[in-house]
Amino acid sequence: MSKLDVLIIAAALVIAFIIALAFSTGEAGYWVLLTRLGNEEIYLVLGVLVYYFAGDFTTSVSVLTSVLVSGSLNVFLKYMFNTPRPLNPLVEATGPGFPSGHAQVSSSFWLAISMGAKRSSLTLLSLVVITGVSLSRIYLRAHYPIDVIGGLLFGVTSAILSYYSTKGFATGRKQYLVALLASAILIGAYNLLVLNIEHEAVTALLGLTSSLLLSLIAFNKYLDSLKFISVRSRVACFIVSSFSLIALHYSTEFINPFSRAVLFFLMGLVVFVGLPFYASRYRICKCS
Repeated sequence: MSKLDVLIIAAALVIAFIIALAFSTGEAGYWVLLTRLGNEEIYLVLGVLVYYFAGDFTTSVSVLTSVLVSGSLNVFLKYMFNTPRPLNPLVEATGPGFPSGHAQVSSSFWLAISMGAKRSSLTLLSLVVITGVSLSRIYLRAHYPIDVIGGLLFGVTSAILSYYSTKGFATGRKQYLVALLASAILIGAYNLLVLNIEHEAVTALLGLTSSLLLSLIAFNKYLDSLKFISVRSRVACFIVSSFSLIALHYSTEFINPFSRAVLFFLMGLVVFVGLPFYASRYRICKCS
């Protein structure tokens, strides 16, 4: 067993212990801690981390695609069904209830990475995180059980579609991944333009999905730059990318939604193509 597997299993055991404490003590604080594992900011950072360190095109792109597609679809479904949430939630809970966004996005991310990485330790961690996040939404009265079940089903579907579409893209069958990302862009545009949902997640998802699709179509040859950069360069790219995305997320919450979508589109191009290309071209942080 590698050191990485040991770390992953240790993380899974810690989260499982927190779930056990939440059940045994009934303390809402433990459930709040678990529900934060489903926050969108976490998957913004984790998606970039996987992109730079997965070392495999199918895994890195399928994880990104899964999260972006799942997030856009979740917003659309929420306002299409427009179901209520439970009364007196123990955490902040806004918008319609079905399906649960936390359950959907977390399941889409963790299933996609498990399918791509094929590590038993990572599969264990994925199951524990998804379980903890899903149960927390019910115990904190943020969602009804049916909301969580629906989120899980749509999350799993997004992950499977993303994985096989990306796998096809890597072998020359590009139309499936292009169609999937284009569908997510249309859904995101519908959310913003027709449903008039100006939530910050809608604009961020629309901008990043558009930049990922453009990167795959127009700058596909530059995506190979990731293969030629050192570990230190990957770390540098990850730090710059994650910090920039989080800073953009919080600093543009109240600006015009169309301007925000454009800013995330441009930032996506920097993250997906610009930084890897710069790192490979100029050998930043090159290590032996």
